Order: sequence, then C-alpha cells, then structure tokens
Amino acid sequence: MEILKYIPNRVDAMEVVTYEASELSEAHFVENHVNLNKPCLIKGAVSHWPVMQKWHDIDYLADVTGNPQVRFYEHSNYLDHKNMARREQQGRFKDALQKIVDNEDGIVSMPSIFCNASGPFSPLKNDLGNFSFLSNIPAPLYYPEQRFFMYSGAGTAWHFHQIDETLMCQIKGTKQVGLLAPSCIAFKQLYKDLMQYKYLDGPTCFDNYKDEIKPWEVTVEEGDSLYIPPFWWHGVEPVNKNFGITLAQCWASPIYKLADFNKPMVRKIWKDALLDKGLARLIMKHGMPAILSSIKNRKLVANME
Repeated sequence: MEILKYIPNRVDAMEVVTYEASELSEAHFVENHVNLNKPCLIKGAVSHWPVMQKWHDIDYLADVTGNPQVRFYEHSNYLDHKNMARREQQGRFKDALQKIVDNEDGIVSMPSIFCNASGPFSPLKNDLGNFSFLSNIPAPLYYPEQRFFMYSGAGTAWHFHQIDETLMCQIKGTKQVGLLAPSCIAFKQLYKDLMQYKYLDGPTCFDNYKDEIKPWEVTVEEGDSLYIPPFWWHGVEPVNKNFGITLAQCWASPIYKLADFNKPMVRKIWKDALLDKGLARLIMKHGMPAILSSIKNRKLVANME
C-alpha cells in the first residue's frame, strides 16, 4: 500500500514544527499546539522510557504477557473490517512477533493492541513513562488511553481521529507521516477519495482539486512523539521493512473543539452522530456543553451546511 506516494504537492510539503523534549514546556505545548489544534514533533519525548529497551526483546514481550492469542495481518492497516479481514491470521503473540522480525520482503501487521488496565497486555503499562511536557493526562473520551502497533513494512491508510488528542510515540523504527489540515476547501471530495482508498490507484483522483491540497510531512524517529490533533488527516508509512513498534497515547480533547463549526470535519461528525447511536451519545454528552459554552462566550460560528 503506497499511502503517501500520490498525494499532490509533496515536493512543497510544509514542515511540522519540531522541539526537543527537554526544551518544550507544558504551557507552550498546550497553548500553541493543543489549544490551537496544530501538530508538532517532539524529539526524544519517550527516549527515556523503559519500553525503549524492554519492548525490543520479543522474549520479554511474550513472557510478561503470558503469550496470548492475537490476530495479525499480511497487509497494511485499512480503516474497514472487510479489507482488514483479508489475509487475517491468528496465533500466539510470540509467533506473530517472530513473523514480524523475520519478515524481509512482505508485510506483517499487528495493529491496535490495547494496554487496558486488565487483560494479558496490562503488564506492559508498567514499562511506560511520563511526558516532560504533559502532566495530569485526562482519560480519553473515545479512543483507548494507550494502544500499540507492531509491524514490519506495514503502513496505515489515511484517516482522522473524530475526537481526542494523540501522541504517536515511536518505540522502535522510523516512520514517515503525511498530514492534511482539516480546513481543506475541497473537503467533501477529499473525504471521499481518502476514505474509499482511491489514492491507492494513482494521482488522478485529485486532478480536479490538487491545488487545494497542501500536505505536511514529518519523519518520526525512534524515541520521538508526533502530536496529532483531532480532525487532521494523516497517513503513515514505515521507512523500511524492519521490526517496528508505535504506541498511541490519547487523552480528552478540550470540549470547545467539538463546537468549532468552521471545520468541515466537525460539521460532518455532528451529522454522522445522528446516524450512529453510540457516537451520538458521545457527541451529545461532550459536544453540547461545548456549544453552550461557545454560545455563552459568543464564539460559536453557526455555519453548518
């Protein structure tokens, strides 16, 4: 799956703001990135965590988890169950890890393993550390607090997070990440072309609006964390076929983000919530306070299509 190859204007891709973790204060990170919904790269954000040594050892991973049964796939990560189910396999955790380590030419992916408070992978939480630029992390509203991806050669299709803040932490290996801001003028067509994987067939799907696409690109190396705000499109490719591990750390978004109707993505999320009972409960629970607060502060832009 060539996820980034056909995105227009990559030669002029914008650079993501980059910081050294040791020089980034929490106040600056929150005020200039979380509150403004702007991505940034934090170098060395997790380089001090125990995972940086322990999780590189597949014997340790298998032993501490009890070597549970897992699903893994011989393809990159899609958004829908139908495509993900293709070439699905099941086996013991260590066997899947060994396939990933031994892979040279193909693709092996073990995505979205949850580090829940209970369950076989819960001991892995003990290997996680803290972020020097983020404390008192609130529980996420929708996504798991931590989930990890183990892979060889596997990328992740273009997608966005409907809610919650994310730090994409690179535990092993290096990834190239493309980003597209949620304010793209051609949102409806872009949404269709990305969600239906039309970009995998070549660049022609973007011909009618390629000038409107202004990508960002960033390389996330081992020990780095990439802050990915909600609503931002992102597609991910590993730089090689080596064994890689990525951890996604999520936390609750400030509620006002769900009332930013200037963003086409927010308007679509509210519309989709009307058709999905589970999503509707979530959006109404956290979105309505955001709207009421915005009305009170006269910040609501009521331009829903």
